[in-house]
Amino acid sequence: MKKWSKEAGFTIIELMIAIGVFSVVLVLASASLITVGRQYQKASISTTTQNVARLLMEDVTSHTQLSSNAPLQGTPGNGQNGIPGGGDDVLVTCLGAVRFSYIVGWQLESSTNVSKHQSKHVLWKDVLNNQSNCVAPDLQQENPSLGTGSAGKELLSVHTRLLQFNIVTVLNNLVSIDVSVIYGDDDVLDNLSSFPSSIAGCLDEKSGGAFCSLSELHTTVIRRLN
Repeated sequence: MKKWSKEAGFTIIELMIAIGVFSVVLVLASASLITVGRQYQKASISTTTQNVARLLMEDVTSHTQLSSNAPLQGTPGNGQNGIPGGGDDVLVTCLGAVRFSYIVGWQLESSTNVSKHQSKHVLWKDVLNNQSNCVAPDLQQENPSLGTGSAGKELLSVHTRLLQFNIVTVLNNLVSIDVSVIYGDDDVLDNLSSFPSSIAGCLDEKSGGAFCSLSELHTTVIRRLN
């Protein structure tokens, strides 16, 4: 007859304690991963926003310095193709033949969604055939530069918005330039009550600010007069 040996094993209580300890470790590890993920996301968004603002400032500064004409605030567009009128008009600034057409506060997306303040184009740069024709184009077209002979290009990246774009002559050939770019959907923006003038920046991280970033740049340049 075979004789079975009596071996020690785990009791139900010991197994429950082990599972409980493992669960606590798993929860702590998950929380750490979520925190690291948020920090990475925040850093990535911040880098994207800063790069967009920097490249935009470099572009505008270069054209301002080389322009023989003072910055010209052109004729705005009035509520084109679903973009509300009033303070949300398409604005335009020309530096000689170079035209910058833009919408303040609207988010750049591949398709237009007015309820989410999204637009097909937000800051469009092109070159005019007639320098005196500084009038805002329709930024909801695939190519707002039709008829100008210029290819044109969008200066912002997807999910970003333009909060400030000021090119102002302060004295003779001295020009002040202010650029402000923000990344994020409506639900992560601070103080959206009276869009777009009230946007103050990003919400705190607990409220979704980890998915939002603001970059503001200012410089003063001297135009190289001919």
